[in-house]
Amino acid sequence: MAITYEIKKLLGGSSDERLEIIEKCTRERLLLILGSDLKEVPPELEYVVLDVSLKRFNRIGQEGMQSYSQEGLSMTFSESDF
Repeated sequence: MAITYEIKKLLGGSSDERLEIIEKCTRERLLLILGSDLKEVPPELEYVVLDVSLKRFNRIGQEGMQSYSQEGLSMTFSESDF
């Protein structure tokens, strides 16, 4: 049920709700990547949470796309935000 709730908020919630979920998921994923017994993201890596959260927020609704092109506008996304 929690995953369904988060997906609904990401797709149709307010900006604050979206950012809250994205930040939580980004922190969890970063801690997993760091692979240690850390309970919190170290202060010196907070910029990673900010950068990745911003990238993910800007990609809402376009998560599966690798590239997009229309009338001179072209966007390309990397596979990993990290």
